[in-house]
Amino acid sequence: MRRYCRFCGTYRPNEKFSGKGHKIGLCKDCAKMPKEIRQKIEDENFIFSVFLNQSNISKANLATLQTIKQRNTGDIAEKAELIAEIARLYPRKKKRIGKLYYNRKDLFDKLVQFHFIDDFITPVILEKDEYEKIMDNEALSNFPPDYEKKSEQVETFEEEEELPF
Repeated sequence: MRRYCRFCGTYRPNEKFSGKGHKIGLCKDCAKMPKEIRQKIEDENFIFSVFLNQSNISKANLATLQTIKQRNTGDIAEKAELIAEIARLYPRKKKRIGKLYYNRKDLFDKLVQFHFIDDFITPVILEKDEYEKIMDNEALSNFPPDYEKKSEQVETFEEEEELPF
């Protein structure tokens, strides 16, 4: 029987886990790491998961980010502060990155700097003027030229006629 180590993300044989603390889900190798190092890695994983995976950043998540910010120094504290500020502005995930790009370019640049977002996403997000220009000029160019002809060729049956199937 194999078990999953939530820390290193691997499936390992049952013998690699201790007999105690089944719900903790740490293999013996990960459990040997110093607690401070494990805590820093878990904090950083939490910060990334809050930003990337959760559709709504709740008040409990904000409180946890504040605790992480107080507990750590350096990059981890800065990342926690950044995500907390973004969560206060845009707690919902829908269009969060685009809103940051258009309204808060400084926060967007910090996201790129801390590798929350890759650099290749930046050119994909267009300026508002360019987006409107593209939508006005090329919106209908994606349809085939005979699109209107095909839609007119669709047969319609009146209620009185029998359907062919």
